[in-house]
Amino acid sequence: MVSIYAVDYDASFDFYHRLLGLTDFSPMGETSCYFRFGTSSDGAPYGMYLIGKREPIPTGSQKMAKATFCFDVPSVKAWFDYLKSNGVKLAMEEPMDMGNDHFWFTAYDPSGIAIEFVGTA
Repeated sequence: MVSIYAVDYDASFDFYHRLLGLTDFSPMGETSCYFRFGTSSDGAPYGMYLIGKREPIPTGSQKMAKATFCFDVPSVKAWFDYLKSNGVKLAMEEPMDMGNDHFWFTAYDPSGIAIEFVGTA
């Protein structure tokens, strides 16, 4: 399971639901939901909580933990172009070639959380 703390729940929901195509979800009140990705080999569900109305990411000398998660996609180039054309902030100008026909890039959700995408060209 992953929990994403969103500053702007509506913008973050739109990002994950409309742009990334996470369509299997359960609302949890007005500013939270659970996106289901599937089930593990033992049948347990797995997915992501989106929890809204959180504070912005701290800056300056405040200590904070940073983490990211990665989506395995069939075409990194297609996802890169799609997110770029939809105004999503990207961490690089082009996907990075990782060798063996695998590529990788990082994008940022509306709350500034880094999300990685990896797959073939």
